Amino acid sequence: MTVSPFLAQQTGLNVQGGQTLLLALGTGLGIAMLVGAVICVALVWRGLTMDRSNGEWKMEIVKGFLFLAAPAIVNAFFYMLYGQSIKPTFT
Repeated sequence: MTVSPFLAQQTGLNVQGGQTLLLALGTGLGIAMLVGAVICVALVWRGLTMDRSNGEWKMEIVKGFLFLAAPAIVNAFFYMLYGQSIKPTFT
């Protein structure tokens, strides 16, 4: 199954073909990975410095790692639905 650039052209993106669409999605995924890594570090640090009397500090650490794994989960869903994986690009 190939990716159709029709929907992306309706939103105003300058997409000429399927490869350009995958490159645009890869750039977005790369940005999401960078933001997720920063949020992961902040949440894990917050979880490690929280009070240990209740279990909230464990959930902060889990939330941090889920933010780190979110782009990979999105890529897995994209692969399951469309049969193509997105290569994250950092440009």
